[in-house]
Amino acid sequence: MLLAAVLLTFFAPCGARADSTMTYSFSGTLTNGVNGNSAVSGQFTLDTTNATITAFDFTTPIGDINSASWFPTVFTFTPAFAPATDFVQLFFAHSGPFHFPFMNLVFETPLSTFSGSTFYTGVVTASPGRNFGSTECSDPDFQSTFVSGVAAPLPTPEPSSLLLLALGLVGSVGWFRHSFSHRRASTMPQDTKPPNK
Repeated sequence: MLLAAVLLTFFAPCGARADSTMTYSFSGTLTNGVNGNSAVSGQFTLDTTNATITAFDFTTPIGDINSASWFPTVFTFTPAFAPATDFVQLFFAHSGPFHFPFMNLVFETPLSTFSGSTFYTGVVTASPGRNFGSTECSDPDFQSTFVSGVAAPLPTPEPSSLLLLALGLVGSVGWFRHSFSHRRASTMPQDTKPPNK
């Protein structure tokens, strides 16, 4: 009975809903660098249902980008004006004045099928006369566009791994209960009969 409950716990949710929140690792290279460093790397967690970034942490030539003093925004263009295709823009801005410094990551994809593999390095026009620019990393003293970049989903445990974990826990609980009940039985006093008279 307990095994059936464990199996239902791990497998029922997998078929009932698709997980819309995924964590991605990101690595990119900027056109220009600071002191020879042009690398950007880190992670972000994207919720495609709510169009939000729930966690992020990057290392860049302009410093660390994280939730301590930065805020993320997700923009979608379905489609953009030019090129006329769907784009997802991940915008990370410092909480200081004028949202500067900032980092802008653009992917050529609808949000619903975001995979991280379609990093876009060209200029995008969101609507006539309104460019949102290209992928870049900038502060008041430094501005650079990306020459390359890729985001890849981080691996998540597959259901069979979770099943093995659950079976191991159930087995451990069974062993502990069995061991504890035998130990308790051996320490209890034995019934003794009164002596015959």
